[in-house]
Amino acid sequence: MTDSNKRDLKSNTAVAKDMLTDALKCAGGTFLVIDGLDEVEEFERGEILRCLMDLWRDCSGAGLKICISSRVENDIAGMLDSKATKIRVDSMNAAGIQTYVDNRYAKWMDCTDFLSEGQREIKALLSPVSTMAKGECSLVRFADTANGVLVYLQACFYTLASSSTTWPT
Repeated sequence: MTDSNKRDLKSNTAVAKDMLTDALKCAGGTFLVIDGLDEVEEFERGEILRCLMDLWRDCSGAGLKICISSRVENDIAGMLDSKATKIRVDSMNAAGIQTYVDNRYAKWMDCTDFLSEGQREIKALLSPVSTMAKGECSLVRFADTANGVLVYLQACFYTLASSSTTWPT
């Protein structure tokens, strides 16, 4: 790569897209993951989506697969509506989340030296918790506070267990 190519790559999205297209065609069977697209400004994510759709079209014979992770946004849904398969992971998964909570609790307790009284207290905290929901205090199960977002639960468990010397995988 020459110095002029490097400058073009930093300042010209068409050059960057062309180079990525060439690399993807050579690599074959590539899985491209874009996470958090909703966190990008609307205009810029439109540009990103157009670029991704061009890449997908241009690399269709090279086995390119693209996975985009995002909260629901109208502009994203509108651009991808007929071109993508939607998989909702924030609804209809309460049982799976509760199973995750139960399993992580059991693994956590297996690798700690909490007294049984402490384990019971932690279990009680993980069952009903007091939360503020739309200005009203309600008693809900820990898994329900995640509102279908497993990453939220993972962060909570990481925080809860951060004082432990080992963390189950």
